Amino acid sequence: MTNQISVTQQEGHIQVAFTAMASPCYLLIEGDDVTQHQKLIKHTIKEVERLEQKLSRYVLDSVCTKINLSNGNPVEIDTETYNLFKYAQELYDVSDGLFDITSGALSQVWTFDEDLVTPTQEAIDRVLPYVGWTKMTVTPEAITLPTGMEIDFGAMGKEYAVSCIAKVGRELAPKHSILINIGGDMEISQKRSDGLKWTVDIERHAQEPLRVKFDRGAMATTGDLHRFVMIDGERYSHILNPKTGWPIKQSVSTVTVTAQTCIQAGSIATLALLKGDDTESFLEKQTGIKYVVNHY
Repeated sequence: MTNQISVTQQEGHIQVAFTAMASPCYLLIEGDDVTQHQKLIKHTIKEVERLEQKLSRYVLDSVCTKINLSNGNPVEIDTETYNLFKYAQELYDVSDGLFDITSGALSQVWTFDEDLVTPTQEAIDRVLPYVGWTKMTVTPEAITLPTGMEIDFGAMGKEYAVSCIAKVGRELAPKHSILINIGGDMEISQKRSDGLKWTVDIERHAQEPLRVKFDRGAMATTGDLHRFVMIDGERYSHILNPKTGWPIKQSVSTVTVTAQTCIQAGSIATLALLKGDDTESFLEKQTGIKYVVNHY
């Protein structure tokens, strides 16, 4: 949940800083009148907290946690949650099963923290039977997850939240451009009225940040800058192959994608990394996007 909120006046915009979804978050609002944007700031924080309460597996009474602890019993869901599952299924289908939100059980053997010990094949084999989208039943009314399985919205939750907040920005500040940034995933509500572009820095492996200017759409970055594992002297991403239970060996460090919405940009970036050595060829085939690939 959010911690203390900091509101400061920057050059040409207002910055609202807070922490949510285990990430640093920023709301940049065009202009210099903080007073007129109090409603926007309040509703932004409320929306982030609402979505974290619904999607986080680390919140004890979240919808995600209730599903994971359901012991095979149906859990009632609302339309928003059903639509997220439908979108997750689309990603599962288009990735031939590599994008699978039921891979949450793999976190039992892969922690990607400083104490990580590479699990044995035996340990992975014990968990794999609890992974698999087709083992779950999804209807507009309820989710039925077999006992022992876990879902994880980590590959789409932040991006979805960013897109939701951009919608809030368009509704509550129709004459001002809002840039939403949750853990490096960003979306702009609309173009700035002064004709300028927002400037952001993209973190890169062993290089200075890449400075990018954009005035519409969204941008998402995924990769192994902070979460990875070394196996036999080779670097592997935190992104796991749900079919094998092992990390996918990356040919690139990070992928940054710009698209119309943040959830679209984040999904394409994740799908690209799931392709391993075919990351760049996959990105080249996508339409309506731009991308930056950072190599080691």
